[in-house]
Amino acid sequence: MFTKPNFYWCVKNLLSFQLINIKSRYKNSIKAIHITLNKYKQNLSFQSEVKRYRSEGWLDWQILQALYNTILDIKAKAIVANNGKKYPNDNDEIWLKDFQETFKKLIYSDESDNYIEIALNLILGKNLDFQIQQVPFHVLESLSLEKEGGYPNSIAIRELLNQKFNFSEDEIIELSPFRDIE
Repeated sequence: MFTKPNFYWCVKNLLSFQLINIKSRYKNSIKAIHITLNKYKQNLSFQSEVKRYRSEGWLDWQILQALYNTILDIKAKAIVANNGKKYPNDNDEIWLKDFQETFKKLIYSDESDNYIEIALNLILGKNLDFQIQQVPFHVLESLSLEKEGGYPNSIAIRELLNQKFNFSEDEIIELSPFRDIE
């Protein structure tokens, strides 16, 4: 016979799931961008950006997730641009399909299998700022929650995740590639 789990059991297991999810994000993100990350993490501009995001309340795993998405986005666009196909524009359905397939391959690859040098100025700035604002949406999806509406409010979603799911607290600092940045 199936019994309904109690509330505290559900909360405890959800919080455990979140820590497992964070650990997995660290592992998978670092695997996919480790060469680029090691190239720039001693750079003062890079360190300054990490510190800025931290001062805005972002945790290291969230910053890493934004870097991961930024780097893979830039790489996927570069690979598609050089695949020999001609596209009418970047909104073309065939271009979008090729981009999504390339991005998906990069997600599951070790960076040593597909290293492309990316200038730091392409990573930092508006690209990374955009991706850091997307992190709450990715986490929302990983919790099987939906964002409704054409223009969801990133601040409200981040606040909800902070209040209900420890988004601003759960961290595994010993896994952070930024743990030495102070």
